[in-house]
Amino acid sequence: MSTSAVERLKTALSGRYHIESELGEGGMATVYLADDVKHERKVALKVLKPEVAAVVGAGTAGETHGLGTSIRPARTS
Repeated sequence: MSTSAVERLKTALSGRYHIESELGEGGMATVYLADDVKHERKVALKVLKPEVAAVVGAGTAGETHGLGTSIRPARTS
């Protein structure tokens, strides 16, 4: 994901999630490690690429916040 896209994502999720780092990127999405400010926990934030979100529709699984995102609690070992 480009720097400007990450900045737009951070702005859109400001006050709710704080993105720490990118965990990985695939053909359909990028996954970030983020802090859920409200619930004080780590989450995995999956952001669909715009062309994928347009085809499958954002909001198909998990808690969604537009931008083709899906939020899940992060698992720790």
